[in-house]
Amino acid sequence: MNLLVRTPLPEDQEKYRGEYRVAKTLTEFKDLDGEVWFQINNLATVPELDLLFFHKNAGLYLIEIKSVTLDYIVEYTTDTYKTKSQYRDQHPVSQVKHGSIKLREYLQRVIGEEKRKNTQVPFLQNTVLWPLITRKEWRERFTDPNVRIQSESFLFKDDLANGRLFIDGLQRLWTRPLGGAHAPQNARGEHIGMDLVREVCSRKIGRAHV
Repeated sequence: MNLLVRTPLPEDQEKYRGEYRVAKTLTEFKDLDGEVWFQINNLATVPELDLLFFHKNAGLYLIEIKSVTLDYIVEYTTDTYKTKSQYRDQHPVSQVKHGSIKLREYLQRVIGEEKRKNTQVPFLQNTVLWPLITRKEWRERFTDPNVRIQSESFLFKDDLANGRLFIDGLQRLWTRPLGGAHAPQNARGEHIGMDLVREVCSRKIGRAHV
């Protein structure tokens, strides 16, 4: 099975350059299979989602991409995130969890409105990807024990070296889930709920206002 790209790649422009580079990296791996959706931004009430990835063995993941250098981060704790940006920063963990909740709610509404019996929302793992920062650099900069524990549920530049390491990084979330909520035993494999995800997240209905 090769990597199936379900949406167009992000545009190669300054605003989306980080997401574009991650997309190019993933799609150029020769040893990566699975399914991927980039920049899901057409679901009403759901904020823009950077990356959704599914692998039959690894599971379903929502990934928030933070393409910033280490020196661009002014402060990071488990509750605060400040950068040199002139705009207010949203904590990436809160951001990905909010997106996950809203996506689940949207899928639940579709199930109810379209009366899809025997369909359920797949279990969704959440993580944050820091494609410009290595794990070693992060740990040397942020030494607070709570931050280090949280970062065990992140992906870093190291995890983008090849497809195998990317999947290994995702697999770690099953023992170190972001937020601590462990998945049910049957959450990894293919099941009927993935058909709903494929259909809904691949729809081209224009930009939703949220």
